[in-house]
Order: sequence, then C-alpha cells, then structure tokens
Amino acid sequence: MVYLQTLLSMFPYISAVLALVAAWFWFKASRVKTPDAPQMGGKIEAKLFQELFESIKKSAKLNATAAIFAYLSAFLAATDFLLNF
Repeated sequence: MVYLQTLLSMFPYISAVLALVAAWFWFKASRVKTPDAPQMGGKIEAKLFQELFESIKKSAKLNATAAIFAYLSAFLAATDFLLNF
C-alpha cells in the first residue's frame, strides 16, 4: 500500500517530465530544415521534392512522438486529479 501511495504521489512529477519531453520533440520538429523554393519561373527538380518529402516525414515522426508524450502527461495529470478529487 505504501508503494502504491508513493507511486501515486509521483504522478505530477512524472507528468511534468513527460510534458517537457513532448515540448522537446515539438521543438525538434519545428527546427527541421526544408528546402528553399525555386525562383519564380525556375526549374523544379525531382531532388527538391525528395528533400521536401524527407523533411515532412521527419517532422511528422517527431510530431507523433511529441503527441504520445503529451498524451501520457495529460493522462497522468488527469488520473492524479481524479484520484485526489
């Protein structure tokens, strides 16, 4: 019983850490470099699309990871709130 109480008392701290991890992943997602657009009337090469799709894919993966950590953080915070209501 003491172990469970100790674990439950840690929920807010664990939630805060998870929220910080989510923020870190969202920060990393926002820093993904995207290729520059070609000049007006310039030639669009396949390499540009390749780079663009790779950066979108990388950003999407980082965003998805951040969302998972944000979900876990919110879940623990809500659980703590409900148990102490």
